[in-house]
Amino acid sequence: MKTVNIKTILILTFQLAIIIVLVVIGAMYVKKMEAHSENSFNDNIRTVRYCNEMQKALDGLRINNEQLPLRTKFETNLQAELNNITEVGEKELADKIKAEYFLWLKIPEDHTFNQLMTDINAVNELNIVAIEKKNEETKETAASANKYIIIIGFFGALAAFLFTFTFIGQLIKPKN
Repeated sequence: MKTVNIKTILILTFQLAIIIVLVVIGAMYVKKMEAHSENSFNDNIRTVRYCNEMQKALDGLRINNEQLPLRTKFETNLQAELNNITEVGEKELADKIKAEYFLWLKIPEDHTFNQLMTDINAVNELNIVAIEKKNEETKETAASANKYIIIIGFFGALAAFLFTFTFIGQLIKPKN
C-alpha cells in the first residue's frame, strides 16, 4: 500500500510540474510582448502629440509670431521632441525643424512656414509608421507565443496522459 501512495505522489508531482512549466512559458512570452511594445509605443505616441502641439502653436504664430505663449508652447514641444528621438532619421528632421523655426521667426516667409509644417508632418508620419510596424511585430510575437504554448501544452498533456495511464496500468497489474 505504501508503494501505491508513493506512486500517486509521483504522478501528481509530475503533472503539477507540467502545469508549472506551461504557466512559466506562457508568462514569459506575455511579458516579452508587453516589454517589447510598451516603451517604444509610448515614445512614438509622445512624438505624435508633440508634433500636433507644434502645429497648433505654429498656426497661431502665423497670425502673429510675437505671441510669447505660443512661442513657448512650440519651443517646449520641440525640445521634448528633441529629447524623445526613437526612429532613424528623426533627429535630422527635428534639427531641421529647429533651424527652420528660428529662421522663420527672423524672416516670416510662407515658403519657410510651409517647409516647417512639411517637416513636422514628416516626423509625425515617421512615428505613425513606426507605431504600425511595432503593432505588427507585437501581433507576430503573440502568434508565435500562442503556437509555442499550444505545442508545449499538447506535449505536456500527452505526457501527463501517458504517464497517468502507465501508472494506473502498473497499479492494477497483478503481482506474481
